[in-house]
Amino acid sequence: MKNNNVTNFFSWYYEKGLHEFLEIWKNYLKFVWQHFSITELVLTLFSPWKRDVGMKTWRGWNPQKAAGLIINNIFSRFIGSIVRSGVVAAGLALFSAVASAGIVLLFVWLLFPFIFLFFLYKAVFGIFVFAALLGFLAFYLAIIVIAYYLDTRIPYSEMSFSRLSQEKVFERICNRLGTTKRAFPKNVFKNSETLNEYLKGKNLTLDDFSRIVSWEIGLVEEHRARKAFWRWENLEKNARIGTQWKYAYTVRLDRYSADLSMYDATEYRDKDLNGRAEELELLNLILQRPDQNCAIVVGGSGVGKSTLIHSLAKKIRTGKAERYFKNKRILVMDMGR
Repeated sequence: MKNNNVTNFFSWYYEKGLHEFLEIWKNYLKFVWQHFSITELVLTLFSPWKRDVGMKTWRGWNPQKAAGLIINNIFSRFIGSIVRSGVVAAGLALFSAVASAGIVLLFVWLLFPFIFLFFLYKAVFGIFVFAALLGFLAFYLAIIVIAYYLDTRIPYSEMSFSRLSQEKVFERICNRLGTTKRAFPKNVFKNSETLNEYLKGKNLTLDDFSRIVSWEIGLVEEHRARKAFWRWENLEKNARIGTQWKYAYTVRLDRYSADLSMYDATEYRDKDLNGRAEELELLNLILQRPDQNCAIVVGGSGVGKSTLIHSLAKKIRTGKAERYFKNKRILVMDMGR
């Protein structure tokens, strides 16, 4: 049994564990590149700073005002190029650091058993080297063991009711039943008759109980997924630097609106759109038409109108929207600003 555990660990270490490491490395490289908007800032390097460009506001020929306007716009572009160059340089530096760190860690991951044996041999000749190696080994193994445990644990959805009753999530399920985990009878899952009899006393059926379990498991798994900050779906939620500089010059509009395609500070930020896939698809089709591409979302209170709009903005913000919506914005007017 012990040999099987060791074999399973090394099998995970050089297969699934290595794949997870490469996936995390790729996520952070992609995150740094997109977070600093390197591609967009290079393409708009000499655009006016924050789209703040002067416009002609007078009639007729006025050389003095025209010269002042040209100077202001040139100065704005100069400032914009300096700031964008700084952001791009910082992004490239961090990207290089992440790439270099990933290469080093990749070699450590692949060669760690051999490195350990080599330093263990050298440690015979130096107690300080051995102490340093021991500290590094303890730290590294702690991370690997935790990762191995988290990656190989059985999902709640694949556990039997009896096995699930031993987990922490079962406390939430018991609360749904109006009891606690400690007060829950131990022999309920002995057989189906016992379980049905217990549920009957709660005015529930087995299907009702299964739905309760699925709902609570889904909430816990969703919470776990949000805590995994290294996953791409969590990294991409962060607002990117400088992407708002590449749009058209809407200085006055920006003053009285909030750009949901850049950042969503409302309660809809992490909400998922359920049961409205057809409406979202229809909204996409209408907005992509060459003409008559205006849409009005109507419906009763609480049917998902706001969630529909915020979901489309989230797709644009995270790069999951269709190609047509690239570089498009969704603005919420706020005349009280």
